Amino acid sequence: MNLLQKMEDDRLFSRGEREVVHFLLGHPTENLTIKELVEQSGTSNATVIRMCRKLGYDGYRQFKLEFIREVESRKYLKETVDYSRPFQAQESIQEMICKMGTLYKESTDLLLGILDGKVITEISRMILKAQRVYIYAVSDSMITARGFANKLLKLNIYPTLVYEYQEEYTFSYNMTDRDCAVFLSYSLSYERFKKAFQMLKSKRVPVLTITANESHAITKLSTYRLVIPRMESGFKIAPFYSQFAFGFLCDVIYAGIYALDYQYNQERKRELDEAVR
Repeated sequence: MNLLQKMEDDRLFSRGEREVVHFLLGHPTENLTIKELVEQSGTSNATVIRMCRKLGYDGYRQFKLEFIREVESRKYLKETVDYSRPFQAQESIQEMICKMGTLYKESTDLLLGILDGKVITEISRMILKAQRVYIYAVSDSMITARGFANKLLKLNIYPTLVYEYQEEYTFSYNMTDRDCAVFLSYSLSYERFKKAFQMLKSKRVPVLTITANESHAITKLSTYRLVIPRMESGFKIAPFYSQFAFGFLCDVIYAGIYALDYQYNQERKRELDEAVR
């Protein structure tokens, strides 16, 4: 469940908190300070802070950043689809095809709404200059990680998929600030991520986290973070949305690295293609 969906559930909030929520949902494009929000909603600082904490944020500033990001993302939506269960048993195969098409169209529009070219350039430079690149991913995310690693090989970058060796602590302990790490996980719920991340932070290793969990400590403390809207919840037919979203972001990063020296990479790719003929 994403932030806007949570805010629409009145059962989560007290009467005062509902006043704040309803005001925000009714004025989504106004970038208000907490003082302005309190005055215009007729509530108090304490009420606003309680609302933020119920939604999983430490304070108003953190909440506001996510709220603005989701509102901006929603501007691109033309239709709605259930991202966890995009089609139902009674629907025809043609209806299913249309629903899947809608899911991917909407997902693309959502992601376009969160991407910042400057941040992608900074991430691309971090990966390009790193002595070694390590990717932390498990389960479904590992599939995307393998695809990303395969693309990076084309640019003479040789990433290590940490969990293929089951030695995440060894890798994390041996890394330095000349390396970089990428965490790829929808929820960041895998318990062993935490200790590995603590090791990386103690060694000042630059970290990029790609996730849907805005409030996780790993996300907050990462050097860079790409947070996708949390659209999947509960039982899902398959991770259609999350795998597509992660793949899209990894492709954008690959394109960013390629673009840093476009002419060189283009010539090198031509040479490679000729060499294997």
